[in-house]
Amino acid sequence: MNNIFSLKDKTIVITGGAGLLGRMHADAILKFDGEPILLDKDNHSLEEAKKYLFDIHKKEIMTYVTDITNEDEVKEVSEEIYMSFKNFHGLINNAANNPKVESDSEKKFSRLENFPLESWKSDIDVGLTGAFLCAKYYGTAISKNPNGGVIINISS
Repeated sequence: MNNIFSLKDKTIVITGGAGLLGRMHADAILKFDGEPILLDKDNHSLEEAKKYLFDIHKKEIMTYVTDITNEDEVKEVSEEIYMSFKNFHGLINNAANNPKVESDSEKKFSRLENFPLESWKSDIDVGLTGAFLCAKYYGTAISKNPNGGVIINISS
């Protein structure tokens, strides 16, 4: 029986690609012969993720430094990737802010009354606005694919 999980010749964009879950999504895509493309705002972390994945799979992957809360950047990068690959097959909206919530932290973000409004706004910008913008531009590119595709939204 053919491998029903094959991602051969499938291009899948992952936001928050340099983080732990982004790397794991990319690892799974590579295991099934897909082509992950990692987006993240942190170039250093993207380079580390790229090296980590290369060490396992011996395959170069594309990465783009992108602020997904900036519509112009999302549009520009999506167009650049589309010109390179011509077909998108998936988008994993995985990006999120990830403040450390530790018991000895002076911030004590685990309590609502201590959670700063600016952190709330930043979380909304990344988790909702960023996911919306990526779905808007990458989803448009996916819709041009004659075989369709998928958008997966990760949240917590």
